[in-house]
Amino acid sequence: MQDKRCGSLPSAQTQPIEQAIFNLLLAEDHPWRLEDLQRELGRPACLVLICVERLKADGLVEQNGETIRASRAAIRAEELAI
Repeated sequence: MQDKRCGSLPSAQTQPIEQAIFNLLLAEDHPWRLEDLQRELGRPACLVLICVERLKADGLVEQNGETIRASRAAIRAEELAI
């Protein structure tokens, strides 16, 4: 069942959460699960999922089964300080 707090959200509302997820994935180079991100951020699971899906669509994160990590391109961009 979908959490009523999530529904359809404009990117302006999710951007700070997307940024927090992205920063966690870059700072700690290990695979994360959605549940771990939810717990770390204290946000509803559906909201974390929406943000991860948006980051995936942008090519910034990769998902392999239940694990999520920063994409190689995102890591390289951070190294180059882009």
